[in-house]
Order: sequence, then structure tokens, then C-alpha cells
Amino acid sequence: MQQSGYVCSDMWKVIARKAGQAEHVLDRFHIMAHFSKALDEVRAYLLKEEFQFFWSYTSPWWAGRFLDKWCTKTMRSKMEPMKKVARMLRGHRTLLLDWFHAKGQLSSGVVEGFDTRVKLTSR
Repeated sequence: MQQSGYVCSDMWKVIARKAGQAEHVLDRFHIMAHFSKALDEVRAYLLKEEFQFFWSYTSPWWAGRFLDKWCTKTMRSKMEPMKKVARMLRGHRTLLLDWFHAKGQLSSGVVEGFDTRVKLTSR
């Protein structure tokens, strides 16, 4: 008499080979974990894209309000790299809002160009 049953795995092919006559079933939890990982990557991209709206404000007050809401939403996510960015932005809130006081007239392009020259010279 042939005994059959089920073996559940998290997509390990080794288990499927060792299962013999048992039917190989993929674990639901691990399948959904792949979805969660992919979704986190998409959410991180969407959070990054959403933050671009910050620069479109003309009022420091409204920009600050947007920044606070964005940081709160990001801190509620499960994405530690994005939470790290939100903590950094919160720590530099005043300096970020100063950009609006300068009315966007400043750019770090000159500093970046100088930095590039220094790096090339040091090589």
C-alpha cells in the first residue's frame, strides 16, 4: 500500500525532492511574505515620489505641515530605511523650511561642483 500525504515548505526544492510520494504544498505565509516585500519596495518608491511635492510649496507653513504629515505616515510604515529618512528630515525640519524662506533661490550646484573638483584632485 502506497502512503501519500502532504509536505509544506517555503519553496525549498530540497524538501520537494525529499518528500517522496507526498504532495509538495507551498506555505501560504511565505508566499504572502514575497508580496509584502515587493509591496514595501513599491511603497518606498511611492513615499519618495510623494515627497517631491514638498518642493512645490511656496509657504514654509504649508511645507512644514506637509513634511509633518509625510514623516508621520512614513514612521507608521514597516520600512526601516524610509523611517531613517523621516527621522533625519524631522531632525533638520528648521533647515528644510529655511529653503522656503530663501524662496528657492539657493542651489547646492556650486557646492557639488566644488566637491567633485576636490575629489578629482585628491585622486
